[in-house]
Amino acid sequence: MAGALARQGKPHFVEIQGAQYEGLTVWFNTLINSAGGSILNATATEPSLGPPAVRAAGIMRDLAKSPAADPSLSNQMEDQNRLAMESGWRRSSSTTRSSIRR
Repeated sequence: MAGALARQGKPHFVEIQGAQYEGLTVWFNTLINSAGGSILNATATEPSLGPPAVRAAGIMRDLAKSPAADPSLSNQMEDQNRLAMESGWRRSSSTTRSSIRR
């Protein structure tokens, strides 16, 4: 979809916090949760990643390699994403959240 929009000269970048700070962690946690998993086990005493984490990492990788990836994805934080959205040249990051439910 992003490729088709790009060829038409329309907004096609997905804005998401990709910089290595808490925004990236929140994105990863959200994707894991959307896939029905969690970071910790039920008693919160040890990690519990498994298949949902693999799925989340795959979605993050796929977005980063896709035409939808903003060229500055690895540096993006909230302010950069807000400014990009306000400029009207970007798509909502909610696109990424819904992709895990395919």
